Amino acid sequence: MIHRGCFVLATAILVGGAPAAFAQDNPEVLKKEIEILRKEIELQKREIELLKKEVGSEIRGVLVRMRTENENLDRGTEVLVTIKANGKEVAKNVGVAKGEFPESTDMADVNIPFDAPVPEGAKFTIEVTHPGIKGNSDPHWRMTFTVYAIQTNNKKRATTIRLSSSKIYETKGVTAHLNFEGGNRSSGEMPFSVE
Repeated sequence: MIHRGCFVLATAILVGGAPAAFAQDNPEVLKKEIEILRKEIELQKREIELLKKEVGSEIRGVLVRMRTENENLDRGTEVLVTIKANGKEVAKNVGVAKGEFPESTDMADVNIPFDAPVPEGAKFTIEVTHPGIKGNSDPHWRMTFTVYAIQTNNKKRATTIRLSSSKIYETKGVTAHLNFEGGNRSSGEMPFSVE
């Protein structure tokens, strides 16, 4: 840690305001002191950046933003999400929607808390399931979604996820989407990472 007096002196020196007597008395020592202080300031700047990144950078949950595309979410049916981090379930079969939702509709954002915070660099997967119900064993639904990671300090961060990594991904119609139809009741585990 640089003492306040040294920091003030270093600031004065770096902006060309060195005391004339000190500079004239020993210019070589002054040059070395300036170089040492510059290095210490740079080191402190790097440490501050690392601390900023570390504070709250663990992930405590996700926000899922879904949209019904060109096939509605049937009345009485529901949507469940399971998330894994490094192969371990951190949120299992969390209900994120219940029908009915019409076609081409943005659905409410859903926060999914994890059982415990996990490192931001974990290998995450998300699985979306749309099970059948009594009287409707294979409800048809087309949808898209995005995922945001929520840090322990509540900062929201984007994630990288590819819908095309799902086994029920298709490109028919207006948008590329997941198509829950017939026996296809699950997206499968889809990898995503925190940006």
